[in-house]
Amino acid sequence: MTTLEYISLYTMAAVYILAGINHFVNPKFYLGIMPKFLPKHEFLNIVSGIAEIIFGIGLLYYPTRLYAAYFIILMLLAFMIVHIDHLNHPPKIAKGRVWILYIRAAFQFVLIYWAWRVGAY
Repeated sequence: MTTLEYISLYTMAAVYILAGINHFVNPKFYLGIMPKFLPKHEFLNIVSGIAEIIFGIGLLYYPTRLYAAYFIILMLLAFMIVHIDHLNHPPKIAKGRVWILYIRAAFQFVLIYWAWRVGAY
């Protein structure tokens, strides 16, 4: 792997591990943006936090890297449900800045591409 690929890999792993930890440090944020139609918000917050931590760690080991990347892609695709719901029903944290929601939804595709690339290392 090149130096840039190592930086990309370790950055992605850190992003998901830290985001997963943040689900437990700052659960109010995640609970506040969950669509109302999803059941058991607290449980889903815990599961998604654990998943992000596990997938982030999985990226660090060659034998599990591809699987972790694929699961991250699946997770990001599932999160698109949240982004679509936010475009239709903006959460309070958007505070009238709906354009941010469009950028955030589009950014999911960048994250998916990044995970796909990291899985190939």
